[in-house]
Amino acid sequence: MKNACACNDSYDLKVEADIGADAIWCNNCYYNFGIEHVPISIELKKELLE
Repeated sequence: MKNACACNDSYDLKVEADIGADAIWCNNCYYNFGIEHVPISIELKKELLE
């Protein structure tokens, strides 16, 4: 997740539902990652988007 949030090399992520935002967040600075930029399987991305 380099250069995506203020933490640069953060691997401390949380999964949390939010209306109008993707479900992946930096647990340190609370940056919301776009699901398309997170290196996870297509199946897991589909589940998170539901």
